[in-house]
Amino acid sequence: SLYSWEQSYDEFLLRVELPAGMGGKQVCSNILHRSMTLAIGGKSIIKGKFCGMVDADECTWSIEDGFVEVILIKSNASWWPGLIEG
Repeated sequence: SLYSWEQSYDEFLLRVELPAGMGGKQVCSNILHRSMTLAIGGKSIIKGKFCGMVDADECTWSIEDGFVEVILIKSNASWWPGLIEG
């Protein structure tokens, strides 16, 4: 898999390894209430609909220790069967 994730009832933490030599300017992230896209260096990592809804305005991403970390805040506290449908 190109990414790993873990969840709590309130949020998802998504981690993607950042290729050597790349920084924040190569990260393109678009998070909506029901879906997201994430590309690094023009390569699509995630594109799809969530298994639930998120509060898009509260979702953030940052670079930590060579990884892109995306924090997705769930609209309603619940356990999702996965991150992306299908």
